[in-house]
Amino acid sequence: MDFTEIYKQSASLVAFSPGAHFILTAVQDRIIVRRTDTLQITRTWLLDASRSPTHASLTSFKSKPGPSNGIASGQEAWISHVGWSCDSEYILAACAKRGVVHLQKLRDEEWNGRIDCGAEGLVKAEWAPDGRTILCFSEWGLRVTLWSLVTGAATYIQFPVHPDRGYAFRSDGRYFILAERHKSKETLGLYDASDSYKLVRHFPLPTSSLSSLSLSPNGDYLAAWEGPLEYKLYALNLAGITIATFSPDRDPGLGIRCVSWHPSGMFLAVGGWDNKVRPRFCALDSSGIEESHRFTYWITSAGHQSPLSKYRGEFQLEPQFGESLQNGLKPLKAVASFPTSAYRVPIQSPCYAQM
Repeated sequence: MDFTEIYKQSASLVAFSPGAHFILTAVQDRIIVRRTDTLQITRTWLLDASRSPTHASLTSFKSKPGPSNGIASGQEAWISHVGWSCDSEYILAACAKRGVVHLQKLRDEEWNGRIDCGAEGLVKAEWAPDGRTILCFSEWGLRVTLWSLVTGAATYIQFPVHPDRGYAFRSDGRYFILAERHKSKETLGLYDASDSYKLVRHFPLPTSSLSSLSLSPNGDYLAAWEGPLEYKLYALNLAGITIATFSPDRDPGLGIRCVSWHPSGMFLAVGGWDNKVRPRFCALDSSGIEESHRFTYWITSAGHQSPLSKYRGEFQLEPQFGESLQNGLKPLKAVASFPTSAYRVPIQSPCYAQM
């Protein structure tokens, strides 16, 4: 294995372009673009370190000057977020502490843009899937601002639950889903990204303290789960109807850590803070969730005969199309991914059932 020389970066801000032809790095208040094949510098920009007028007025009352204050003031101008647009045409570089988002164009070194986030501040900035809209999350959960590079207009959505999670775009980028909190109650907003993010539907969530949410790959269903004090997951459709609730028979005492959908949208892997993964079947029909099959299986790593662990879970096994085996049995199969602290191994659980 060959290694290149070491290149400078700050805050681990390194991002490949969507086509993997370029690599973007941030070094304090400078962004550098290199070609991935030769690592030669293609573009470099030194960003304007000046504060926005609002930020300057809010920070006019400062403590007495000193060496530590000078260092802190210099680090305020460092880049905190970077990102590529979906077509690799534009680059985003945000400085959260100063409430400023800088925009650069890869093919035009002279073109630039700047967004001043105002008194509400800035926690996070990222691209929308269309590559022409920028999401800016304000401090204190006040609002999400969506800036359009095409029209120059801004759309405001009030009171998101979290600035770093609790939102999602559908896989085709058509709809934007955001968990919100209004009058101390958690709700979900569905917005049409193709129509200037106009509100399509707004409905309450069954959660009491939402941790996060995850949209299925086909965009039909939504998984929302509680905070770390309660192990409970809800499955909803985009009409706001709760179609399933999952909580283990024996409460592990800790909440859900992460949730991941199977690419088909039929299965959910629910990982808890108790270091266990509980697979769930989430394929729906008009009558709701189909009956699950409970079984016990062993998990083994490649090249090892001894099992890593034994786990009892619930799966709705998917019938495999084809001829029936003897005695009228049809093959069933479920495949999932089991992440542990040391392994990521496939789970294969073939069995047979009377159809």
